Amino acid sequence: MTSSELQTVNDRKVDISLLMKRLQELILSGKDEERGRSILHKKYIWSSLSLDRSLQWARLAQAAGENELSLEILEWLNSKYPENREAWREHYQLLQFLSRDQQAARVRARALSMVPQMAGEMNQAAVVDDQGNEPVSVSDDPFWEHHRQQKLLEIYLKLFQGREDCFARQWSDKKADKQGYVPVRRPLEIEDVREHIAGRKTYGIYLLNQSSQVSTAVVDMDLDKNLLETKGLAASKKDLLRRERDYLLERIPEESRRLGLECLTEFSGRKGYHFWYFFSPPVDAGLARGALQKITKKLGRDISCFKLEVFPKQDRLSGKGFGNLVKLPLGIHRHSGKKSYFLSSKGTNVWDNMGILEKVKTNSFEETGQSSEQQESSSISVHPRYEQWASKYPELAMFIDKCPPLGQIILNCRRHKELGMREEKIIFATLGFLKRSKTLVHALFQELPDYNQHLVDYRLSRVRGTPLGCKKIHALMSMNIDYCAFEYTDGYLHPLLHCPQWTASAVPKSEKVENLQQALEQLQNSLDTVKRFLPDSSRVPEISS
Repeated sequence: MTSSELQTVNDRKVDISLLMKRLQELILSGKDEERGRSILHKKYIWSSLSLDRSLQWARLAQAAGENELSLEILEWLNSKYPENREAWREHYQLLQFLSRDQQAARVRARALSMVPQMAGEMNQAAVVDDQGNEPVSVSDDPFWEHHRQQKLLEIYLKLFQGREDCFARQWSDKKADKQGYVPVRRPLEIEDVREHIAGRKTYGIYLLNQSSQVSTAVVDMDLDKNLLETKGLAASKKDLLRRERDYLLERIPEESRRLGLECLTEFSGRKGYHFWYFFSPPVDAGLARGALQKITKKLGRDISCFKLEVFPKQDRLSGKGFGNLVKLPLGIHRHSGKKSYFLSSKGTNVWDNMGILEKVKTNSFEETGQSSEQQESSSISVHPRYEQWASKYPELAMFIDKCPPLGQIILNCRRHKELGMREEKIIFATLGFLKRSKTLVHALFQELPDYNQHLVDYRLSRVRGTPLGCKKIHALMSMNIDYCAFEYTDGYLHPLLHCPQWTASAVPKSEKVENLQQALEQLQNSLDTVKRFLPDSSRVPEISS
C-alpha cells in the first residue's frame, strides 16, 4: 500500500484504493447494488477524493444508474478543476446521452471558455454519430457499460410484455408462511425492471393484454407439492426426481422445436422452471395455449415428480379480472430468497443473464400462416447433431420419444452421466434383445466415463429369457405413471413392443456372430472407440456395408 492511497475522510484514515475496488465489485458485479448506491451518495467521501478518483466515482455512479449523482460530481469537478479536459468531456457526453441538448450546449460553452483547445473534441464527443449509429467499438469504461445495460433493459421490457396498464408486485410473510401479489395499476417501466433484477423488489406480469392476446406465454414446470413438503426423501426418489428434471429440460425445448417454436428456459428461484415463449406480433391467447398444451399433454404422462402447466390458463379475459400472472425472470423469489436465472447463461450474474436476451428468437404464427396443428405436421426443426445421431440409431431416438423410462436413461447417457446398477440392468434387459443390440448398447455406454468395451460385450452375451417388463422397470425406477398403450400385445408389456420389427424370435440365443452385417457393426463400433483417443478422428474410415 502506498501512502498516497491513505487519505483522511471525515477525520478517519481510509484506504481509498481498497474502497474503490470494493465499490466497483458491488456496482459492476450486481452483487449488492443497493449498498453500492448508498456509498456512492456519501458526498463527504467523493468531495475529498483526488481528481482521478472523483472521475472514477462519477463513472461508477453512471454504471449504477445514478445519472443525476454523476452529473453532480462532474459539475463539482468542472468548478474545482476548470482546466481538466476529461471532466468537461465526460460531463458533455453524459448530457448528450440523456438527450439534454440545452444543458449540453451550456456545458460546451463553459468548457470552451476555460479550455479553447477543446473545440474539436467537444464537436465529436457525442455518444452517437451524425447518422445516429452507435460506435463500432465498445469501451470497458463504466459509461459504456451503463449504455449497454440500458439497451439490455429495453430488450427485456420489449420481450416480457403483458397487460399494458398493470403489473404486480410480490409480497411474502415468512412468519405466516404466506405469499402473494398486489396489482400495480400503471405500465411497467425500465426503472421497475432495474429494481426487479437488482433484487430490491420482485414483479410479475399479467400475460393477457386487453385484447386477450399474448406476447409471452409460459410452460411452468413445478415440483409436485407433496414432494416439496416432504423432508428426507429416499435416495431412489431423489434419483427419480433428477432423471425427470433432466428429461424435461431436454424434451420440452425439443418438442417445442417440433412445433416450430423456440423457448428460453429459466430456473424460477424456488421449486421449478419456466419455459418462456415470445410472440411477435402478439397472438390470440387460445392459439398460443393450444400449441403449448400439445407439449404438456405429451410429456405430462411421462412424469410423476413434476407438474406441467400452461400460462395463461384463459383464452380470453372475462369480467374485471386481469387473468394469470407469472413472476418476471432474474428476480429474487421473496419467499425462498433464491434468485432466478437462465439455464443457457454461464452463471448467475444478472448482466450475463441479461446478455442472453440479445440472442432470443421470437415466434410468429403469421410467418407461415399456419395454425399450431398445421405447424406440427410441417417440417420439424431438429438440432443437426441430434438429427445425425438419430439417423444412426433410430431405435434409441424412438425410445426417447415413446418410452419415458428408457428415454430418461438414454438421455442421461447422452449427457455423459454415470448410470446406477438398476439403470444398467434395464438397458441390458431391454436393448440387449434387439437385433442391433451390440451396436446400440455400445453407442450408449461409450458416452460414459467408465466405459469398458469387453465388460459390455460380456454382459450382452449373458442376456437370456424375455425382455424386462414395464411393471418391473417402473418398480426399479420408482416411477408412478401409467404404462404405455400398445396396439398389439400378448398381455406381457415391455418396451420392445414399441419396435415395429420386434418379434420374440429375435431374441439372441448365443454370443456368436450370426451374420456378416452384425460383424461389420461390431467392427465399426470398435473403430468408433479407437477414434475417441486419436487427435484427428477423420483418419479412421467408416465401414461400409
